[in-house]
Amino acid sequence: MVFSAPFRDAYRAQYYLQTLKSCADKLIEVFQEKGLFLGPVPEVLCDFIAQVGVEADQIILPSIAHEVAQAKAAGFLKGTTPEERYISFFEEQQTFTPLAKAVMTTYPFLLDLVDRLIISNFESLELCLNRFLADQKSLGRSLIDKITILSASDRHRGQRAFLLQFKDTQKLIYKPVDLRPDALFSQFIELLNLRFPYDLKSLQTTPKAYYGWIEFIHYQACQKQDECNNFYRRAGVLLAIADALNYTDGHYENLIAMGQYPILLDGETFFQNHSAYPAGKSVLSTLLIQKATSIEQFGTHAALQSFYPVKTEQFYPHALRDHTDELSVSFRGTFNEQTHNCPSFNGSRFSGADFIDELIEGFSIGYDQISEKVPEILANHTWWAEVAKVRTRVVLRRTVDYAYCLKRIQQPDVCSSRDTAKNIIASTLKNNRFREYEIADLLDLNFPIFYQYPGERHFYDGHEKKYDNEFSKTAVQNMQQQLRQRSIERKAMNISVIEGHLKRVAKHYELVSHAT
Repeated sequence: MVFSAPFRDAYRAQYYLQTLKSCADKLIEVFQEKGLFLGPVPEVLCDFIAQVGVEADQIILPSIAHEVAQAKAAGFLKGTTPEERYISFFEEQQTFTPLAKAVMTTYPFLLDLVDRLIISNFESLELCLNRFLADQKSLGRSLIDKITILSASDRHRGQRAFLLQFKDTQKLIYKPVDLRPDALFSQFIELLNLRFPYDLKSLQTTPKAYYGWIEFIHYQACQKQDECNNFYRRAGVLLAIADALNYTDGHYENLIAMGQYPILLDGETFFQNHSAYPAGKSVLSTLLIQKATSIEQFGTHAALQSFYPVKTEQFYPHALRDHTDELSVSFRGTFNEQTHNCPSFNGSRFSGADFIDELIEGFSIGYDQISEKVPEILANHTWWAEVAKVRTRVVLRRTVDYAYCLKRIQQPDVCSSRDTAKNIIASTLKNNRFREYEIADLLDLNFPIFYQYPGERHFYDGHEKKYDNEFSKTAVQNMQQQLRQRSIERKAMNISVIEGHLKRVAKHYELVSHAT
């Protein structure tokens, strides 16, 4: 195969190019004759290969930057310009230098991480394509024109989510998770019989056995100013429903503005078991609204508060002064990719802090509508029976803690050996009886995953190991109890929480705007 995919740095790519080429050749051989792609397989895979190359480069970048700095300080680099001195670290008379070769012996665990990352990405894509072949007729889709890794997806159990683009420019998302919670969420919306301007839309999904397909949604601006107001009325209703269905993953990447409609993009954490909260819970558990204790320093990632114009990341290695002997790494920065959680009109974006009254209005309407429908909801035994059988993700630790561990073990002072990396993770994560599983998953560059079935009191890790009777009651019993306990006082408490945190965010945005 001849690579046409661009690499961020041709010299750093030499450390993983062989594995990348081997995996690509194998995948092409498997699918070459299956009539699945619109063009030649290498062309269809070009963007995917480039993404895998970027991910590999992110892993190797900090150690290369460190080694280049060390070589520069020791006077080993040659050349009259920063670019020439950078090249001299890797190449001399068209052969690898001893400095470049030493990376392979100094950081064996690092290179093992890179190889496993590449292999698992290709294995995940192969599984996706085989599933697409099996479902192709029922999905009504034909030839694939382009494949990319879904940008917001983390690696769980080695699996990735993909975006498939077809010859008719339509797009389909593949996700290796149970999509039945999304379908049950849609049914719940229908049951509420919401009226304009409080009606909601949801994802069109095709759930399969622990994977499925989602119709791709494009971000759309509002056509009138009042549509922004209606967006946040609907967002308030969405918040009320997310609270009632024990949703817990409302960060800004999981919400998209489709004009005046807020669309929730990930239902993996619906139907959580909150039986450990004897005094009840608030809307903060949805993470659509976030406790803004340190917003002045860090901002907020909650979908109804976040106002970042572009995606930000505090653990993503950004190369500074790349391709020079002044190469260094920053772990906090922005991407070129626009965020999509806020509605916009005439080029201006609006956060929930701009429409506090509308958001509270929508929450109040949604809360009351759910309360009115409680007898009907509780009597819908078919719906509850389906809820009991789905598999939903349980979040035991903050995702940011896992993200920190993953980036920490990729640093030059750690990535020389697996044992060193293991010890660093163990010292970072607070000890619990699941930590050995978490450590093993993190060493494979996965985000550790736990699951529950809402009709059980147990939960499971990503290898299906069962932890018996972790909850005092099932999630179904917990949610039904919460529905029976709805009250004017609980509604008022949640409204106070929403108003307080959004006002704090609004004040912060106002201060930032004046400072700018």
